[in-house]
Amino acid sequence: MRTPCMRGDPSSGIARIVLRIARSNAVLRAALRKYDWQFGPGGVAHVVNTFAELGRTDLGQLNGPVLALVGSSEDDEALHQATTVIDAVRPRHPQSELHTFDPGSGADSHCQIGNLPLALDVIFDWLQRIRIQPTNPSRDPDPFAHGSG
Repeated sequence: MRTPCMRGDPSSGIARIVLRIARSNAVLRAALRKYDWQFGPGGVAHVVNTFAELGRTDLGQLNGPVLALVGSSEDDEALHQATTVIDAVRPRHPQSELHTFDPGSGADSHCQIGNLPLALDVIFDWLQRIRIQPTNPSRDPDPFAHGSG
């Protein structure tokens, strides 16, 4: 008995095509099994179906500054998508920023996996620069300010 690559029944046409290809491609089959496990109880089918239901994001509806992180070793599409988002949001939120990591940083891979501490430094520095305020003004922005220490 063959182990299925994906739990559930993806309604997405793209997912069905990928499953057909996976029948004859062992590497794709293994990747799908890994992602199916990684994405939790609903597996890949649930994630794909959810994305299909959500549709495209209307960038004009984004209501806040955006920080996009891209590694220079990622494919051109990652930089294209990040640039598209930043260019759409920056006129309304000038604090929006695109940060590109070069190979010397070690954070140039997807998700900055080679130097996550550097990526986190960039994120927290940006948040501090733009002075993100808590959504509930009655809440203390620094929960440790009044603690013992």
